[in-house]
Amino acid sequence: LVMLIYGVMPRAGYILVRTPAELLSLLFNLYFIAIIAQAILSWVIQPGQYHPAQTLLYSLTEPVLRPIRQLVPLIGGIDLSPLVALILLQVLKMLVMQPLNHIAPPLF
Repeated sequence: LVMLIYGVMPRAGYILVRTPAELLSLLFNLYFIAIIAQAILSWVIQPGQYHPAQTLLYSLTEPVLRPIRQLVPLIGGIDLSPLVALILLQVLKMLVMQPLNHIAPPLF
């Protein structure tokens, strides 16, 4: 895509740094969307009711949300762990992606 957009073939070092950075960014975005979707489905689907999407989202997000649920108590019966997870994911994305985005351009 870089060659099509800029008309130049990037160096191997650029590709070796940029590809994992883009994959990490995609993973962060996937978790972000999955957590939001799970929160919305939890409002719509009644407890005890089966839905395949809820099962998939639960298996994706539970490894991230379980430790947060142990630290953040329920407030008025509302689970705030998805909100905390979203904030932590964004902070982690900023901390990881910024250095990778600064390393890659000089290698182009």
